[in-house]
Amino acid sequence: MVAAPESLAEAYERFIGPHSDDAVVARAPGRIEVLGNHTDYNGGRMLSATIDRFVWTLGVAADEVCLHSAQLDGDAVFSPDEIEPVTEEGWSKYVRGLYWSFDRRKHRVRGFRGVVSGDVPIGAGLGSSAALSVSLANAIALASEQKLNPKALAMLAFESERIFCRVPCGIQDQFTSQLGKENSLLAIYSSRLLTQHVPAPDGIDFLVINSMISRYADKVLTARREECRQALAALNEAGFALWNLSTIAPEDLAAVEEILDEPLSLRVKHIVGENSRVVRGVEALNAGDLTLFGELMNDSHESSKELYDVSHPNLDMLVTILRSKDSVVGARLTGAGLGGSVIAAVRRGLSADAGRSTLEDYERESGILGERYLCNIPGGVAANRVSDL
Repeated sequence: MVAAPESLAEAYERFIGPHSDDAVVARAPGRIEVLGNHTDYNGGRMLSATIDRFVWTLGVAADEVCLHSAQLDGDAVFSPDEIEPVTEEGWSKYVRGLYWSFDRRKHRVRGFRGVVSGDVPIGAGLGSSAALSVSLANAIALASEQKLNPKALAMLAFESERIFCRVPCGIQDQFTSQLGKENSLLAIYSSRLLTQHVPAPDGIDFLVINSMISRYADKVLTARREECRQALAALNEAGFALWNLSTIAPEDLAAVEEILDEPLSLRVKHIVGENSRVVRGVEALNAGDLTLFGELMNDSHESSKELYDVSHPNLDMLVTILRSKDSVVGARLTGAGLGGSVIAAVRRGLSADAGRSTLEDYERESGILGERYLCNIPGGVAANRVSDL
């Protein structure tokens, strides 16, 4: 169970009023993508973990929706029946999207009055919008006494973002925030919606470095999805029988390259390679082979950069700096790329020093003051009534 932070409780009393015993609180984490870049919407595999940065929701069931954000501009105020798609760009579209998703799945939920607050950096590639959606979905369901299984709630959050809000995402962020387990990584097989908890490796910690280059690249990401769709269609027309690109075996890549021109062949090669790296990465973790695991992280970044073209010069700079540190076993971009953050697997106890020296080198080379986050793996969303504490 979780208790609302004092600052959240104060914001609730300031904007909503004294909260009652039937108030609910939910806490959903951000995430890091460890392996499996852009595989989720291609039916593939990925390996991720929660981080101890959260979005909190505190509120009660009501007739209308009235949500205030402690950090973001504007409020979400509407009737639960007013869930037609809207053109607004603010955070309230995610709230509307959830009510649309609940309705689409025939789950009867009430309105909700409350506040949201969080410290997942926005635009850093750490799943901030998914943490918001998962936190709200769990709070709204609990307040409305709707007992939904965790995977169903993850799908509600995903459908809200992907279909209603038209975010070019896959399922990784929502599934990780909802289904993550403390001190475990989450392996996801997206085409079958299967998950597996993989114990976090002894001997390393994950360090996040935020490049402070905001990732607002939906047009590029939409283009990558379209390229994958075109590649799949062309391969099936040529005689393949594929449900998605992730069903291509590595030994078939030579045939793929005979059919597809660049850049489509490069996109396919990346997806096939990333799926293989996830499988091998899980095996390496289970075997305690941290050297191989670090090499797979390094290879993943190079593939994202060279084959999928979603890196950024500042991300490449940070990865190069991190790999120069003796304590770092592997480093790569995390999330969609094109800005945002990189992650490094660092030998246990040395993350603080590695992060500090990396930021110094990065500022000297780029003129930008980045940020570092030393990550624990707290597990997925937690939600309960305040009266249960």
